[in-house]
Amino acid sequence: MLVGHLAPVGPIAAAAERRWRPEWPHWTRALPWAAALAGSVFPDLDVIANILLTGTVHHLYYWPHSILSYLPLLALGLVLVCWRRTRWAGVLLLTFGSSIVAHLLLDTVSHGTLLFYPLSWRVVGWTFPPAGETMLISYLRSPNFWLEPGAICLAVVW
Repeated sequence: MLVGHLAPVGPIAAAAERRWRPEWPHWTRALPWAAALAGSVFPDLDVIANILLTGTVHHLYYWPHSILSYLPLLALGLVLVCWRRTRWAGVLLLTFGSSIVAHLLLDTVSHGTLLFYPLSWRVVGWTFPPAGETMLISYLRSPNFWLEPGAICLAVVW
């Protein structure tokens, strides 16, 4: 459920907004919210690419859902935050990266994903589809299905 991945956007963007400085340009105030929203949706853009390229609705769990592909982004964000001239860019990269990590953790908890691809082909998560069953059917049958609506409710209450 892509909607469940939007739950961490509010807390992550609010945390980034607290680090925003008054001397930074006013037009940049909405950027933490845009970065958090983009990061929470980014790993699932492979579904849209697969629809456009092959005409099938299928999730590719390789690079977009590997935490290893986002570690350089988070490291660059930390470097930019430490360097005073580019602190706002670092905050944006860390916000984007934090939203991606939240997305990957939600995927791990709800249905499993290849979190350490290409080092490991093992699916990390609580729910695994049995042989011959699609990931969607397995996901809908799982008790973890209610974790994402629960995360949405917590975000709304927050």
